[in-house]
Amino acid sequence: VVSAGGAAAAAAGGAAALGQVLAAIIGVVVLAIAARGIVSWVSDAIDHANHQTGITGAWAGSGGNLTISSSGSGSSVMRIGTGRCGSETVSLTGGDSSASGRADLPDRSSCVTVGEVDITVSVSSDGDTLSMSQSLAVSSRMKSNPPTCYTCHTYTFTRKS
Repeated sequence: VVSAGGAAAAAAGGAAALGQVLAAIIGVVVLAIAARGIVSWVSDAIDHANHQTGITGAWAGSGGNLTISSSGSGSSVMRIGTGRCGSETVSLTGGDSSASGRADLPDRSSCVTVGEVDITVSVSSDGDTLSMSQSLAVSSRMKSNPPTCYTCHTYTFTRKS
C-alpha cells in the first residue's frame, strides 16, 4: 500500500526527471540550430574572403591573359603577353579599383621598342571584369615619326577562377 504522500513524492520525482530530459533535448536542438547558423556564417565569410574584387588576380580576355599582383601600398605589377615579342612586366600605381602605368611598344615585325603606351586598368564594381586601355604615350623614347600603335585599344578581361 502506497500512502498519498509517497505517491505525490514519486510523481514529483518523475516530473522532475521528465523535465530534465526535455530540457536536455531542447538544449541539443537549440545547439544544433545555432551550430548550423555558425557554420553557414563561417562559410559565407570564407567565400567572401576568397572572392577577389580588386585589380589583383589572373585575367583572361580579348587582350590575351594577364596577371596583376600587389607589390606594396598603392602599387602593383602586371605581367602581360605582347604576342610574338614575349611578355613584359609593367609597374602600375593607383588603388585597388584602378591603376595606371607605362609599357614598351614593340614593332610588330622586329620586336624592337619603337615607343611607349600608357596603360590604365580598372575593375568593375562586382570585381569580375577588368578593363584595360592602351594609348600611345608621348615620350622621349619615341622616334621622330610616331609609331603606329597596334595595341591601342580598350580590352575586356574576365577574372579567372
